[in-house]
Amino acid sequence: MVKPCLLDDSEWDIKSWLRLGASKGDIAEYLQKNILNKPARYLGVNQEKPQRGMSGIGG
Repeated sequence: MVKPCLLDDSEWDIKSWLRLGASKGDIAEYLQKNILNKPARYLGVNQEKPQRGMSGIGG
């Protein structure tokens, strides 16, 4: 999983793409599309903490 923002619960599933044998180009296109649609900055200052903390994502 790719976690684009530590302060948000969204995650991008890359492992499934790899398991299905997706090409590097397909994965790059998926990441690029998601990065371009990602907010420019985190707006959730008053929101609750993410469900998974740093230790839960391998940090």
